[in-house]
Amino acid sequence: MKPNLVAVKASRLSFYAELPLDGNLVNEVRRVSKPDEDGDSVFLDSYSTERHGHRVIAWVMSPAENEVNYRISFVYSVEKAGRLSKRAPKLGDLINILSNLKQTVEFQCEGFFQFQRREGTTSVVSLPLRISQSPVMPFDEIRGLRLVKLEGSKVQYSVILDLTSDGTLYQNVGFSHSDEFSKTLADSILNKAADISKKFIIRR
Repeated sequence: MKPNLVAVKASRLSFYAELPLDGNLVNEVRRVSKPDEDGDSVFLDSYSTERHGHRVIAWVMSPAENEVNYRISFVYSVEKAGRLSKRAPKLGDLINILSNLKQTVEFQCEGFFQFQRREGTTSVVSLPLRISQSPVMPFDEIRGLRLVKLEGSKVQYSVILDLTSDGTLYQNVGFSHSDEFSKTLADSILNKAADISKKFIIRR
């Protein structure tokens, strides 16, 4: 669960799943991470890959009233990897607990990517899109788009493209992923996000 976001130009990776959990598993989660005032258990991690710091926060959110599903969320970000307290509940502890489920879960995922102009990278849709002068249009350029890939009537993935004034291209890739909880889960999701990202990038 220590993916290298920088290697694929990602700045953030987040994913979550909602599912019922049995009492024994919930008790084990809460034993390792005492719930906060909202009933949520938080787990942390911090690591470096190729001299780039990464931080991770994961939490298990208790069901809302009259609901049965727990939300289990993970957020990976590229930032300075500080040293965690020895007492801090670790991400590895959570994965070890959840891996006992031995079931395939559907995760809702988002990957955030960033490409600098100096890298010679452009999007498959040329941005900005200039709008011919017209008194009825309250803008001059289109610098962002949301593109969707369908499989029948179901969204297979979506990609938001956003070009800033300095030429930086941002991507937000959204998709679902079916998998088990394991130590390779985050790597699998990042690889899938990167594969989708590449479809929308042209390298000069």
